[in-house]
Amino acid sequence: MEIIDKKFVSLNNLMTRLRKKKCPPEGLLLLFPHCIQNSKCKQNIKHDINECIRCGKCKVKDLLELSEEYGISISVASGGRVALKRVMAKEVQGVVAIACEKELRTGLMAAMPKAIYAVPNQRPYGYCVDTDVYMDDVIKAIKFFVSSYEKDSNRLTAKKKVVTKKKPETKKKVATKKKPETKKKVATKKKPETKKKVATKKKPETKKKVATKKKPETKKKTDD
Repeated sequence: MEIIDKKFVSLNNLMTRLRKKKCPPEGLLLLFPHCIQNSKCKQNIKHDINECIRCGKCKVKDLLELSEEYGISISVASGGRVALKRVMAKEVQGVVAIACEKELRTGLMAAMPKAIYAVPNQRPYGYCVDTDVYMDDVIKAIKFFVSSYEKDSNRLTAKKKVVTKKKPETKKKVATKKKPETKKKVATKKKPETKKKVATKKKPETKKKVATKKKPETKKKTDD
């Protein structure tokens, strides 16, 4: 039965990779069992994970640091129903689940079709007692969801910038500069200036000077 559980988990991870599910950091959940906590630890992290003092005697400290580094949410699976309710929440888009293969199989079947990357734990002291996990496998699963989402989001933003820069700039500049300036200047300068100057200077000046000077002077001298 244990071999079937392992094959089921590996098949699930293969299907998750083929789906290429993208997930933002705030939509990714890191779920781990309470048996990873040191059995001698008196801190009750089942109800509040922040009660962990991060002494380094178990991997809870490392998992908390990973959640802070990547900006993802983290939760302790204190029971099957509680864990399933947390996984099926609407805000959760992807899950990195740590557990033994048996628990992973039952959880994966119940949470379908949610995108879940399963990470089997290590059991040096048996089931449900001071279990361990390879942190490299956890980091690989987190990067699968988060890094692929960041790359695609950067591509989309780059495409939007190129589209918005080219279209509005060229059309507005050509339309506003050429049309209104040339028509107004030609119409106002030429027509009113030339007509007024010619009419006022030539006609009244020549007629008045000839009539006043010649006629009265010549008549008075001849009579004497």
